[in-house]
Amino acid sequence: MLHITTSTGLNGSVQNTHGNLVVVKDTYDNPLVVVQEVSNGVTMVVPATDPDFNRVLAGLGLDKVVVCNKLLVDNTPPDGAKLVCGPGRILTL
Repeated sequence: MLHITTSTGLNGSVQNTHGNLVVVKDTYDNPLVVVQEVSNGVTMVVPATDPDFNRVLAGLGLDKVVVCNKLLVDNTPPDGAKLVCGPGRILTL
């Protein structure tokens, strides 16, 4: 069982729930990652950059095609922001 924590913002309320499938979407309803517990203690994580991502979505009955393009941006974060992932940096969860 996956433990899912959601929040309504930095100072908002936090809700906890459990499930065995999570599809993380962006503001435009585009799926970004699928997380599914496939057996007890075994979790499958499929990001949108995975070549099989659209096949996984279709297998879940989600009628959405995701196209990932490489986005080249300046490494310098704007004032007040912190770059947590980017070229030469790895985001570990």
